[in-house]
Amino acid sequence: MKVRRGHTERKARLYGNQREAAIAAGGYTKTPGSGSSGVKGDLRRGNFMVEVKATRADSFRVTADLMGKLRNDGLTNGKPGVLIVEIGTGERFAILPLATFEALTDDQVQG
Repeated sequence: MKVRRGHTERKARLYGNQREAAIAAGGYTKTPGSGSSGVKGDLRRGNFMVEVKATRADSFRVTADLMGKLRNDGLTNGKPGVLIVEIGTGERFAILPLATFEALTDDQVQG
């Protein structure tokens, strides 16, 4: 039995897929099945597994559940997870674990 999606849910999925394709065009490799198989994440770039979220709104909520899934999927695939968020203005942000950032920059955040 096929699950019917509401009109707005279909539009949101289409929008997300369009934004994912636009980001992928910037030198990322698309993950076949985008997480439905044993390989998780939407995209790959270098040694990173990339998850993409997009919204037309001017804000996006980052939850502990979302970051935990990103971390776990990255560990499962042996690649650090990075979350790319595109908000309504078209700006894109990368969110990654502090340990990964520190390893990339050799900077240490005190606190």
